[in-house]
Amino acid sequence: MPLGDVRAMLAAARRRRRAVGSFNVFNLETIEAVLGAATVRRSPAIIAFTERLAEDFDLETLALVVRHRAAGLDVPIGLHLDHGQSEAGVLRALRAGFTSVMYDGAGIPYEEKVRRTRAIADMAHGFSAAVEAELGHVPRGGRQGEVLADPDLVADFVQRTGVDVVAVAIGSVHGLKAGEARLDFNRLRAIRRETDAHLSLHGSSGIADSGLRRGIREGITKISYFTAASRAASLAMRATWPAGRSVPPYAVLSVAARRAFQARIEERLMVYAGGRRRRSRSTED
Repeated sequence: MPLGDVRAMLAAARRRRRAVGSFNVFNLETIEAVLGAATVRRSPAIIAFTERLAEDFDLETLALVVRHRAAGLDVPIGLHLDHGQSEAGVLRALRAGFTSVMYDGAGIPYEEKVRRTRAIADMAHGFSAAVEAELGHVPRGGRQGEVLADPDLVADFVQRTGVDVVAVAIGSVHGLKAGEARLDFNRLRAIRRETDAHLSLHGSSGIADSGLRRGIREGITKISYFTAASRAASLAMRATWPAGRSVPPYAVLSVAARRAFQARIEERLMVYAGGRRRRSRSTED
């Protein structure tokens, strides 16, 4: 089917008290892993690509690949620009056919962030694309730089920017191991009371499954995930190439990585649909 309308995907998930997984990719193997997982689980999924990777993997090529592959599937697939840093980068993604874009705006004053986000939202809506923006700041690798979302600003932010999805900083951190992050559910409930916009959670690799399921019950409808799947792929390649052994063919390493990446995505899709994983894992989620 054609690339999916992310707003419609999130609305359907909300009605079913589920969340849609947004999975970062950076090459053909990771794209195929996400699409394969969505097909196996018969679940909607969002393929996400960060603007900073555009120097190494062409946005236009990625959009063509995803559009071509999604056309042959019977599950909705969205294409999302994650953590867009500039108006030019967002516009490039929209012209390439992305169905959703996020403007990061980290570190700039609130009023300036509102102004820039509004301009990007108007532009993206002209392409019929969904728009996401972050309220607060989800840090990477630790608490330094964390700014939790202020519930008192949510209604103002959504009304003045026109965004469809708000990425809320409520205690998650990019790059942590499962169970290391603790979500502020009181803050999440307060935010939910202030807006009907869809709520997005970043940094989910560090959150235990129980926390994710509770977050979905409290109103999260979009969950971003990458770190643990990336680590699983790297570990699979290392297991395929034991120390001291001859160099395996690159194709063998690539297939091992893709299968491990896909297995993690399948697990996430099960959790986001309200289920439980088939088995425990020794590495982080």
